[in-house]
Amino acid sequence: MDTDIKTYYVRQSAGGARSAAEEALDNLRRSLDSSDTAADGHHGWASAAALKRCASAWEDHMVDLGRQMNTMADHLHTTARSYDTTDAQARDAFIRLQHGLADFGGN
Repeated sequence: MDTDIKTYYVRQSAGGARSAAEEALDNLRRSLDSSDTAADGHHGWASAAALKRCASAWEDHMVDLGRQMNTMADHLHTTARSYDTTDAQARDAFIRLQHGLADFGGN
């Protein structure tokens, strides 16, 4: 079975994952503004404190997801480099083999 990995697409996926993570993190703070406003407007209420805790937990969760996506992007880039390196090594080995065979009168 022959597998042909298009590293361009692997890198493109890595870039997409990184962009999505950055955009999500950029939008995160604005998405929680209304929670802060609501909690601040009801200072002292149990629901205000609960809302603050919920918003904080959600922010932590989203930041963690963003980090995971960035890690995934890094791994995809590393994988693409590894495939390219392996392919180049295989090509070089094949060329050396062909030259070696030619030296011995082979094809």
